[in-house]
Amino acid sequence: MHADVTLRDLAYFDDALASLRIEHAGATFAQDGSPGRVWLSGGTTAAWGGYGPRVDAWWSTIRDGSTIANKVAKLRNSGARRTHLYVELDQASEHGLAIAVGLSSALDEGAEPYTLPTLTPPEGVDELWLWPNGPSDGLRYTAEVGWRRVTFDGTVRAQAGPTS
Repeated sequence: MHADVTLRDLAYFDDALASLRIEHAGATFAQDGSPGRVWLSGGTTAAWGGYGPRVDAWWSTIRDGSTIANKVAKLRNSGARRTHLYVELDQASEHGLAIAVGLSSALDEGAEPYTLPTLTPPEGVDELWLWPNGPSDGLRYTAEVGWRRVTFDGTVRAQAGPTS
């Protein structure tokens, strides 16, 4: 620690940086004629996050697999007036984490809005839910409304029209 900086100074700067949504600051002090440097970070970003096109691409890799096919067949044979397919996104997997991070980071101040997917569920599925297995928003599709980004309590954060 630089001799001129006290712990009280550091606490003040921590509070001031947090109020600006800066999660990390670092510095090197000037020495031997080279200037000091300061860097600031707003924390996690999701340039690689799972937005609409990536969700569509991921879905295309699993929609014809046996797990989804078996679930859809059960729904078709159920005789239910409306059918719902819930797909839990495992955040320990590349795609599950990417989608969860994309949903979460789109809430950051100044972030681009989350781009909703355009895929449609299999025939016989009225509602498709894609939801991370953690505290996060999720994605919900209905034929009447299209895709929506919703919170756990059902609040709609974003909506796209029907995709038919």
